[in-house]
Amino acid sequence: MSLLYFPSHFKPISLGDDRRGTDFYLFLLILALRFLPGNPFNRQTHPPFIFHWKKPFFFLMATRPGNERDVHPRAPLRPGYVYVKKGNPYITRHCRQLTLSTGKDLFKVVDDKNRTLGLRVPAAIHATVLAADASTKSARLSATAARDARTLSDARAVLLELFSAMPAADVDAVVAHAFRKNSGRVGRNGRMSLEEKVTLGVRAHVRHAHTAYEELMRSGVERDVARWRVAGELEEVVRRWQGLPEKSPRRMSFRNVGGSAEKGGEGKTKKKSEGVLRLKEEMRRAGGGANRRTASSVPAKAKKQVRKPATRVGAGVRKAKPRNGRGLAATKRTRGKRIS
Repeated sequence: MSLLYFPSHFKPISLGDDRRGTDFYLFLLILALRFLPGNPFNRQTHPPFIFHWKKPFFFLMATRPGNERDVHPRAPLRPGYVYVKKGNPYITRHCRQLTLSTGKDLFKVVDDKNRTLGLRVPAAIHATVLAADASTKSARLSATAARDARTLSDARAVLLELFSAMPAADVDAVVAHAFRKNSGRVGRNGRMSLEEKVTLGVRAHVRHAHTAYEELMRSGVERDVARWRVAGELEEVVRRWQGLPEKSPRRMSFRNVGGSAEKGGEGKTKKKSEGVLRLKEEMRRAGGGANRRTASSVPAKAKKQVRKPATRVGAGVRKAKPRNGRGLAATKRTRGKRIS
């Protein structure tokens, strides 16, 4: 069986000794069929050669119509396509949907940092979407205003239900600040319930308006340390506005009363965070800084104790009780045996 020499990454196909060099010509035939238009491996209705901007020395096969691809801003614009700049959600969303639903290619323009700049869509689809945007703009604006007003009214109702003793001025301030549109604040978070949004917005308002948090931040105190210092005062104000006793646990919302880590001052999560903040404060007072751990600034109890496992146990030495609960093996005396 004769085989021509190929590099290690090629795997030639041999048809026997009677045809010398058949494997080489068969390889060339398969390679030609792979890149010819209308090839049997990947049939398509448009030419398969597309020049890729990230790989300038290779040609990539074109995808089927109706697919979305990423292109560079310097890539040539396909004839009959227009560039739609990012910024209007209605136009970009409908241009994308109509382009893909009609079986046309959609090009997403991304820069060198993989940030989306816009879309390249057929000009006819873009004109149709622009006409629909102009005809429905007033109705969409009125619907958006009604939805925003309904969101604010629901937030105010939940706020008054959770914080019944809250002053009216503070209620207006929390609703206006936390639920401000296009602000990125907690009230515009779509992954939280309305009760959680209201509660977190009230706590942030109390921290900034009814404690010394702003003065501490202006004086150079770290954010975590400043929050720890005003935590007690914040809890007093929040409990008073909720109509709860001073020593009652912290209530996050009606949904998780009595069963979450956010419950109150007796929770493990809060104790752990307060311990970390106390450690930072002690390190700061010792002059080591919040990021510099020295032997003098870290308390003895805060140092991590490393437990060294024993290798062998001599005669008459009692084995320590392991953590896996094997009490019988833990109390047995061993002679020269290795502890597992």
